[in-house]
Amino acid sequence: MVSGDSGGSGVSVAGSDWGGSAGVFGSLPGAGEGGEADEMAGAAAGAAGGHRGYVSLIESGTRRCENDDYCFGLSCYAPATFEPKVCVARCESEIECAASEACVRLEKLAPTCYAVCDSPSDCYAGFDCIDLVGEGQLVCFPSPWAVRRDDLGN
Repeated sequence: MVSGDSGGSGVSVAGSDWGGSAGVFGSLPGAGEGGEADEMAGAAAGAAGGHRGYVSLIESGTRRCENDDYCFGLSCYAPATFEPKVCVARCESEIECAASEACVRLEKLAPTCYAVCDSPSDCYAGFDCIDLVGEGQLVCFPSPWAVRRDDLGN
């Protein structure tokens, strides 16, 4: 299901049972040193306090990765037995994704943010624009995962 909850607060990846970087809502390097680091820390605090989005240099669900180092604060993730891994932000509701993203939940897919699309040309290479959960919400989803959609459950 694509989460439509517009309330709630941020959920820290740190300390959760979901693998990945704590950088999505964790402390940022250089926080408290003034300038851009303080602005980014403020934005992260806002995200944790219920403001829409997360802080990262890249969008969620748009880049393949080998590990978290490729993801600039997001988590390098793929469901069990799926390849490739992609950089994603964890979410429990829409509020935790960027304004142009949707929080997607499926039985065997951790709740994660994916770019909303109208056509395949809106997605990066290697991603398909599909109605992943059958609710009319099109999102950019890794092409190799899309062909195995049924393996992800409801």
